[in-house]
Amino acid sequence: MSNWKTKLFGDNRMNFYGWLCGGLLAMLVSIVGIVLAVKSSESRYGLFFLLLAIWILILGLFGLALQNYCARVAKNIDEEDKRKKDDNVA
Repeated sequence: MSNWKTKLFGDNRMNFYGWLCGGLLAMLVSIVGIVLAVKSSESRYGLFFLLLAIWILILGLFGLALQNYCARVAKNIDEEDKRKKDDNVA
């Protein structure tokens, strides 16, 4: 029995494919930023695009870690709710 917390934040197909596509998109945008940094003639804009590419990758990693954390917390909350329900019935 799972409630809305594990359905929304838990390990499911939607989150798997969502983060798979999101990760690929973050890597693609990051690669575009790196290419723009290399092609940029002014060093200030080149550095900006390079830092932007790094920021996008770090943001993607943070999002993935946050999703993993929410999945684990939601699972524990559901188990705790189930135990409390079983204790109240008995």
